[in-house]
Amino acid sequence: MKCGNLCVVVMPSGAALSTTTHSCTGTGHLDSSTTIASVLDDGNKLRVLSIVGRGSVQSVADILFLQGVDLGIVRADTLDYLEKKGFAKDIKKQFSYVTKLYNEEMHVIASKSIRSMRELEGKTVSVDLPNGGTFVTASIVFERL
Repeated sequence: MKCGNLCVVVMPSGAALSTTTHSCTGTGHLDSSTTIASVLDDGNKLRVLSIVGRGSVQSVADILFLQGVDLGIVRADTLDYLEKKGFAKDIKKQFSYVTKLYNEEMHVIASKSIRSMRELEGKTVSVDLPNGGTFVTASIVFERL
């Protein structure tokens, strides 16, 4: 299962490259923004301006519809999630894949009485805010059990 982040690009809008990432509570916001800025921002011809996102699903919407956003960082499974839930059809065709940044890990922790993922069936599981990256990945993982 792909859980890593990927970059998608829309259209450069001039001398400033605006990026959006998953929420500031996500694991990769500062690292991803810093990495992109260190590679692309030359201080004179191109500035990288980071926009704190509101979750992985919102970042996809921002890339598509928010004026001035040129590039976004979303988890690889977000586009699949949007298609599966019926929010979009052929959404991957609307983006250009730029690069894989890194893999993210997902850790499941529970009380000592829970010894396997299957034992969580029917239980309440906390997985972050709706439509955030962790929510999307956890939804996919738990649906596959």
